[in-house]
Amino acid sequence: MTDEATVLGLGDRLMLLCAAGLIVGGYLHIQVRVVRRLAPERIAALAVVSAWTTLDATVPGAIVLGVVVVILAAMQAITWRRFRMSVAASRR
Repeated sequence: MTDEATVLGLGDRLMLLCAAGLIVGGYLHIQVRVVRRLAPERIAALAVVSAWTTLDATVPGAIVLGVVVVILAAMQAITWRRFRMSVAASRR
């Protein structure tokens, strides 16, 4: 079903996990320093990405990367929506 060349190896999947972890961890660090709170969607996104990248080794690499991108984009959309709502609420 899947070609061996398209499946990511363990090292590649761990590298993707580390990259996503550094990005989300950096976002969390900035958020804690600026607004003094942790965003639960960032922690959940990190947990989902770590599970997705480490559990199934038979999924083609393009699909793994695509799902990680969608998860991180959803995380950012939730954070942005919360930020806009908090700014709108503070202006009232």
